[in-house]
Amino acid sequence: MGYHLKYNRKKTAGYTLLEMAIVILIAAVLITTMFAVVDTQLQASYVATTRNNLQIVSAALEKYLANTGNLPCPADLNTPPTDSNYGIARVSRTANTPDTCITSANNIFSYTDSNEVIYMGAVPFQTIGLNNSFMFDGWDNKITYVVQRSFINGSPTSTCVTAANAADLHTSTQYICPRGQASGSVNAGSVDIRIYDYLGGRITNNDAIYVLISHGKNGLGAFTKNADGAGPNTDRNPLPSYPGNVNERNNTNCDITSTTCSTTAMQHPSFSTIGGTAEYATFDDIIFYRTRNQVIFSCNYNNNNACTNGNSTNPNRDGTDLR
Repeated sequence: MGYHLKYNRKKTAGYTLLEMAIVILIAAVLITTMFAVVDTQLQASYVATTRNNLQIVSAALEKYLANTGNLPCPADLNTPPTDSNYGIARVSRTANTPDTCITSANNIFSYTDSNEVIYMGAVPFQTIGLNNSFMFDGWDNKITYVVQRSFINGSPTSTCVTAANAADLHTSTQYICPRGQASGSVNAGSVDIRIYDYLGGRITNNDAIYVLISHGKNGLGAFTKNADGAGPNTDRNPLPSYPGNVNERNNTNCDITSTTCSTTAMQHPSFSTIGGTAEYATFDDIIFYRTRNQVIFSCNYNNNNACTNGNSTNPNRDGTDLR
């Protein structure tokens, strides 16, 4: 009599569809979590790189100031690496006339009011002696550099000069005097570069002499690393939308009360450090600015008292890095 082997199909058929679905679901959750953790770590590293680059650029700008008596003009925002002007301060010099920055170049913007001219462009890394990697933030977008015309000028005198003899013809006598050069002043009656918090309150009562801006992870309004086109706003990331993103628009040369984003001139000399209530979750710009007293203190502290103005009372020599 033969024996017949019987198999329990239910026990030997392997995973059921339900079991497979559960396994796939668990794997998906684990993978999603892993990617989220990796992305968080990457973003943290990008922020750290950005903050480091802003600090290094700031130190180089102030070393340049200590050695030359003035800050540099911005570089072109969309000049390609093959161009001879790549990373070079775009300055125009005429004998017996205050220097100006060349705004007809590739996307160097300017703003003029009754007191001052403000310039916005790229970091002039070659002029200040840096590697080109410091021209960019952690997301490989170009850092925006904003500076007052007053401080790109220096008067070759042995002491701080009076306003009547100043290169920028301001009526204030508040000068930085690196190496015997009298740089420009802030205007006593007006704040030229303004820094605001998310409620619209001005953070400092003094001028920000210069501002460095990273446009953050979303990169809205930033010029790209490989920008090489001619003409306005070429090779630029999309601009922040209107009417939302008011504070990010504030940092990208856009009118915050309309859809206007000028391609030839600065709309205003004010910058936001954090998003308002409506855009708090999406605002990701990183702002680094320096006031006159911060620059004087740093210049004296780090450059053997190169800035001889005695009003160096601000202990914050590390600058103001916000966000």
